[in-house]
Amino acid sequence: MNKIEGNYVGWSAVNIATGILIAILGWLLPDIESAYVLAIGLIPLGIFKFFFARELKPDERERQLLNKVYAESGMILFIAAWFLSLRNFPLGVYAIFSVVLISRGGYGLYYFLKD
Repeated sequence: MNKIEGNYVGWSAVNIATGILIAILGWLLPDIESAYVLAIGLIPLGIFKFFFARELKPDERERQLLNKVYAESGMILFIAAWFLSLRNFPLGVYAIFSVVLISRGGYGLYYFLKD
């Protein structure tokens, strides 16, 4: 995988950092509505995704590799967590979001850095 070029390590690191940020915010701000905490926590990921799409302009091959990482890291948990947060069910939402983002970033690091 050393021949793959792109900003994949940064993408993976931002996913891990966002997962950790959501876990910390959920722990430090238990009285705030979960949708607000998630919105604040997802700001770094949104900025990076916007920059990645606009400035770096990934080609079709790069998008396919990212789609593979999305698919293999369990995106269904992300959808379930969003549904639960919309239904005002904050118990475990931060943990689900954190696990999903950290696992996606961790799998991305494994996939893009393996030999």
